[in-house]
Amino acid sequence: MTGITRRGFTLASAATLAVLGTPGFIGRALAAQTTLSGVEWGGPYIDAFKQIEARQSAVKVRWELHASGAAAILGKLKANWPNVPYDFIAAYDPVFTAMINEGWAEPIDPALVPNLRHIPTHLTLPDAQGRARVVPRGLSGFYFGYRSDIAPLAIERIDDLLSPKLKGQICWPHPTQMSGLHIVALARHAGGDEHDIEPGWKLLKEIAKAGNIGRVAQTEVDFINSLSVGETSVSFWHLAAWANVAKNAPVVHLTKRPGFTTYLSTTGWVILPTSTHKEATAAFLNHALEPENLATYCAVVGEVPASSQVPVDESMQQMKFSPEESRTYTNLPDWAYLATRVNEWTQRWETEIAHLL
Repeated sequence: MTGITRRGFTLASAATLAVLGTPGFIGRALAAQTTLSGVEWGGPYIDAFKQIEARQSAVKVRWELHASGAAAILGKLKANWPNVPYDFIAAYDPVFTAMINEGWAEPIDPALVPNLRHIPTHLTLPDAQGRARVVPRGLSGFYFGYRSDIAPLAIERIDDLLSPKLKGQICWPHPTQMSGLHIVALARHAGGDEHDIEPGWKLLKEIAKAGNIGRVAQTEVDFINSLSVGETSVSFWHLAAWANVAKNAPVVHLTKRPGFTTYLSTTGWVILPTSTHKEATAAFLNHALEPENLATYCAVVGEVPASSQVPVDESMQQMKFSPEESRTYTNLPDWAYLATRVNEWTQRWETEIAHLL
């Protein structure tokens, strides 16, 4: 794998060089007719990036939305590789790991995305030469929460999910979402973890048999809509999704509560080695990391910015952990292992849980 190199980039046209000559600006001369193909989540994510795209004129982006959880794109890549139409894909930790392991993440010379210098290097999952393989944009966490205005009871412990008062009130993510981390959360509560998942499946079956799952969310938009309109009131999802629900209703974020854990992750992009527009893609992603644009993204989506150039909004206080709080209430999952379990857990959901709903 050759990667996007500084030398290769300098061999590009003078018009292309104009991009790096003006930091943060994608020059009009850079292949004005270039159309990039990107994969992004729907809802607030695509809303944010349409705004960001409109702030430059060098490229157009043909957007495709993740059909369900981001992990679903892996099967599509596997089935069609190397004949895939994408230049870049938005994803998060487990998908990054899987793409890197498959050789689907193009190494990037940091000089081509200069805004990476404001992002902790370890978040870029660099290769042996120090080239980023991921372009991080936001930091997030996955956790339980509920709408305090309509939930039949205040959730004080995970066992409350079995309460008869919650009949039909839980919006539960499909296993393709978050690499099954919501099942891991149940397992950890019951004495297991991602490597000992049986306690989680046992508890999930009890919740399903109790009739408390009122909606299975195939996508993040499903979750946001269900909680926002009041169809359900309790769920497990990530910071950005909860932030969007909180725009319309009061939300209790169970991030710093005894008995609850927040699972940490990074969102960002991978450039594919099969892309025929690698330099233009790198320039566009650098544009997206400009402070004004990244601030727009974080405000619209509801994430903590990965860049030190963008301040953390006060509305994200639930994701600010002191060192002691971090040790007590957060966990960094084994994302690489989770990525290997998605297909098996999806099949298990269909055979053991779906018929109980």
